[in-house]
Amino acid sequence: MITTKTLFALGTLLLLTATAPLAASAAAQTAIVQTPAAQTAAAIDTGEIRDLVSERLTRQLPMGRMQIEIDLRTLDVALPAGRITVLGLENFVFHSVYGRFTTDLIVATVTDASRRLTIAGRAWSMIEVPTLARRLNPGEVISGGDLAWVEVRADYAEAEIAMAPSDLVGRTTRRLLPANTPVRLHDLQLPRMIAKNAVVTLMLQTRTMTLTTQGRALQDGGKGEVIRVLNTQSNRTVDAVISGPNLVLINTSSSLSN
Repeated sequence: MITTKTLFALGTLLLLTATAPLAASAAAQTAIVQTPAAQTAAAIDTGEIRDLVSERLTRQLPMGRMQIEIDLRTLDVALPAGRITVLGLENFVFHSVYGRFTTDLIVATVTDASRRLTIAGRAWSMIEVPTLARRLNPGEVISGGDLAWVEVRADYAEAEIAMAPSDLVGRTTRRLLPANTPVRLHDLQLPRMIAKNAVVTLMLQTRTMTLTTQGRALQDGGKGEVIRVLNTQSNRTVDAVISGPNLVLINTSSSLSN
């Protein structure tokens, strides 16, 4: 016969059995929460490194203003968390032909002794070149008031880049040119003094005579440029230099009847 005391004991046993997994789960969650977070890596100020490289290059070479690029992959290292102190550079080597450098960066943190990290990068000299202060449409004549100056890397300053105001002032644009961008010389031309198919005066001058005839320009051009001109009397073409509005000169090795 099952007594009341027996039923009470069985009920207590069943209750304890059911709550045991819940208690175990709560204990596990508490352990996870209390697990220390993963330690984060410290960051190195690349601006400070660039200043050190710039100072070293200035002592080594007369490069003037410089643009310095650090290869961030060489800084991809695990350092203890905390404030990093950059102590300096050692074993600095600069290859001027390629503009590349390698050096040992000495750093230390509050929790770690000093370390030596080998880093690399590139350095370029910077120069100022004249450019346009505003956008110019094709055919506009550039004046001195249209000029501004921008800094570019020296290796960008190729032969076809305008390097002096005289390369720009008085020229016209062949295409739409943006502001504050180095201007390539082939995008410029002298103002058109003679239009293609215009009627021109062909002139041949020697020390003793001057001969003129009528011609037709087969090309447009600006003052001082050489264009092809058709001699309408002889139906021959000659090379002539633009001397003025609708006036071209041929040299003495040619003739008006060629």
